[in-house]
Amino acid sequence: MRAAGHPGDRERISLQRISDWRAGRNVPARFESFVPVLVTLVSIADRRGPVPPDLRDRAVWRRSWQAARIEAGSAEPPRRGANREVAPEPARPHVISSLRRDLPTFIGRDAELRALLDVTDSDPAAPIRLVTGMAGVGKTALVTRAAHRLAERFPDGRYFVELNAHMPGLAAADPFDVLATLLTDIGIEPGHIPPTLAGRRDLWRDRIEGRRILLVLDDALDHAQVEPLLPGTPGCLTLITARRRMAELDGAVPLELDTLETACAEELFCALGRLAPAGADVAAVARIVRLCGNLPLAIVLLGARLLHHPAWTVAGLAQELSSCHDRLAELEAGQRAVRAAFTTSYQALRPEQQRLFRRLGLHPGPDVDAHAAAALHEIPVAEARRGLDILYMNHLIEETAPGRYRSHSLVGEFARSLAGEDPRADRHRAVDRLLGYYALAAYTSWRPGLARDPGTDDGTLDRPALSTQSDALAWIRAERPNILACLEFAASRNQVGHVVALTAALAVEVRLHGPWQVAVFARRGSAAAPATGGSIAEALAFKDLGPAGYLPDGHAIAADLLRRQLNRDTDIAPPLRTAAARTLVLAYVLAGDPRAAVTVQEWICDRYREAGDLAREGVAVGISGWLHHLCGDEDVAIDLLHRALAITELHGKGRRAADIRCSLAWVYCVRAEYRAATEQFRQARAIYRARGRRAQEAFALAAEAWTAFLMGEWSRARSLGLRSVTIYQELGDLSAQAVGGNAMGLISLLTGDYAVALAQFRQARALYESAGNPFGISSALNYLGRAHACLGDWSTAETLLRRALGICTDIGNRVGLAEAKGNLGWVEHLRGRQESAAELLGESLAVFRAISYGPGETETHNRMGFVALAVGDIACARASFDAALVSACRLHDRIEEARALEGTARCLARDGDVGAARAMLDEALSSYARLGAAEARSVSREL
Repeated sequence: MRAAGHPGDRERISLQRISDWRAGRNVPARFESFVPVLVTLVSIADRRGPVPPDLRDRAVWRRSWQAARIEAGSAEPPRRGANREVAPEPARPHVISSLRRDLPTFIGRDAELRALLDVTDSDPAAPIRLVTGMAGVGKTALVTRAAHRLAERFPDGRYFVELNAHMPGLAAADPFDVLATLLTDIGIEPGHIPPTLAGRRDLWRDRIEGRRILLVLDDALDHAQVEPLLPGTPGCLTLITARRRMAELDGAVPLELDTLETACAEELFCALGRLAPAGADVAAVARIVRLCGNLPLAIVLLGARLLHHPAWTVAGLAQELSSCHDRLAELEAGQRAVRAAFTTSYQALRPEQQRLFRRLGLHPGPDVDAHAAAALHEIPVAEARRGLDILYMNHLIEETAPGRYRSHSLVGEFARSLAGEDPRADRHRAVDRLLGYYALAAYTSWRPGLARDPGTDDGTLDRPALSTQSDALAWIRAERPNILACLEFAASRNQVGHVVALTAALAVEVRLHGPWQVAVFARRGSAAAPATGGSIAEALAFKDLGPAGYLPDGHAIAADLLRRQLNRDTDIAPPLRTAAARTLVLAYVLAGDPRAAVTVQEWICDRYREAGDLAREGVAVGISGWLHHLCGDEDVAIDLLHRALAITELHGKGRRAADIRCSLAWVYCVRAEYRAATEQFRQARAIYRARGRRAQEAFALAAEAWTAFLMGEWSRARSLGLRSVTIYQELGDLSAQAVGGNAMGLISLLTGDYAVALAQFRQARALYESAGNPFGISSALNYLGRAHACLGDWSTAETLLRRALGICTDIGNRVGLAEAKGNLGWVEHLRGRQESAAELLGESLAVFRAISYGPGETETHNRMGFVALAVGDIACARASFDAALVSACRLHDRIEEARALEGTARCLARDGDVGAARAMLDEALSSYARLGAAEARSVSREL
């Protein structure tokens, strides 16, 4: 070979000719015409480095020239017998399908599979389905099954492309290279593949236009990787799997893949292990899949290990998995491992995101929000919010409610293992900040104006903005499990200060509702009291404030943790021990164990007495008196409360004296000593008013109003109650407004002001809904139903009462359930359907008896009497009225006593004893008139 001309000319000419030939233009008719160009190319290449031997081989170049001539249509294929050196290679075969093998153990996912198969030809553009989920959740298995089901609908090609975004040891696939493979698969010769990404994308879309192609892009990294690969016209379908939510991928229909349902997870494990479990093995399988978090990858790996170890048993595997310290180490088989899958997701994060992920692994609780994450990571809340969103978008955490995030159990364990590699001091500081945050945020949700406490807050803890009582209640309810988990964590590490603070934090939810809820729950939790209170005072005043509606689980756990902490740590400083004891008393009360609380409170009284601190001793004695009341020791309670009152007034503690007077008044009220109770409430509210304690004044007014109601002074009760509600409205206390509104509505209902009652009950219902109190909502619905029934609107009454019945059934409110059944029975009676009325009232009475709810039993006996009277069963009616009268007298229930007298009088009249009937009806009328009850008018007309 020889070269002609200047080297620079050779380079210019050669590049132009090469460009033409690649485009299929001006291909030389004779190979010898190409030799000068070849010499020039080799010369240029030599100047730039070693040239591979193949590029110097003339035979190789001759074959390439011959192929180019044939493609350009300017030459016929070599004839038989021609020089074999220049014979073209056979045409490149097209690849029609490269789908991955479908697995026979694909189980569940019916709804998700239907969503992928529901692709119609009417889609205006090439449809895209984006399947996202955490590592190991089964995305690839799902799209593979869908692709095989869809294969017949895409005859022109089914291609499975591994994009390797999270493949250990491999870089994510470059769309430039992926397009080269796809173009080759559809028959494009390598020599004709464009040298740019845009050129390859355009050629790919051009060559598949009008074809029906199914493209599976597995384990995608991001939008930039996927976009160039997407078909551009209808008739094609793209299924994408990714660990990252690609919100920026226009036109993609997302499908979030969660872990398997428990039944499917168990079925998958049994299929992989070829098991037919029976007996104890059924529970062992359930335990295994629970420990795997229902994650398909974990179940597959564990099932494979069991299958290949015939000596293993299901029970043994369950026990091993339960007791091991590193679950992730057990979830691997060969090169596949859950930890490796999680690691690739973690490594895709930036360093600051990785650090936040590790910090979340230190959280003891079940979920987290931006404020808690900010405390853990020591960053601003806005930055924490962005960080959590990034982790969410990468499926490392899941959003369970707006702004609240939870980790899968195995991901959480992975995060904890990573966090364990951080410096010990950093970890301790992070957790201390978190525990301090929960205690401080809980306390300030109750006392929003609280100044920062330098002992617990260094000024960097961002607390949530809780501007209303509803906001505070919603926050404390959401964080309740986290506070309890943090409390258990602190106790396990002997952190006394955190244990005390977090135990107190658990009580904040009760404090947010004020003294009404504390009083009722404490009383109901007492073993000495009936299920809903020992008197009509408690039963009627608080029946719509059921403990399950307000009070959290966990107080018994908290009390036990704090008790053990105090017993274990004998070196606690006296002030802290006393403070911890006060918190323990509250925890015992809320846990329904007032006897245990009495013992601790007596210890507190002794400490103050020994220290000569009479002011604090007086307060402590007052609390002791209230605790004895909760235990049913009313005489002891009154003696202690009087003693406490004397001490506090001697030392000028006016507000404390008012608190003690309220406690004393309530005990008198429970004993039906209403005059004494009224006097104590009056003195208490005078002190509160003089000191500007508006909330306490409103409570004293409400309590005095209820006392007046029980005394039969309904007009005075209404006046006092309205004053109380007005103050609560000014203070924005929704819970107390609802309680007062329901009470005022009841008085209006009993006095016959039905339209006013309807308005009051509706307002109370709206307030209960705002406060999130299902017990109150059901109570308001029950009252609304009664009011509509009194107005003759029986259809609306039934609808409301059945809604109340449904709520009470759902939340376990047995009082409300029995009331709803009784009210429905009464509506049936008013409609003339006496048989169904008797059945419903009988069901209501059975529930009231089971829970020892005296007021409900009394009213139901009266109602059953009137139903029996309506069908002419005088003996049954008389027995019901007699039972109601005895119960009403015992409970000092004046309205039901009058109703029982009226019913008995009607029985006497039916029996012909008109004189006795008239005398008894006169007595009933006198009671009705004294109360101002609606029945007074009807009975007066009848007489």
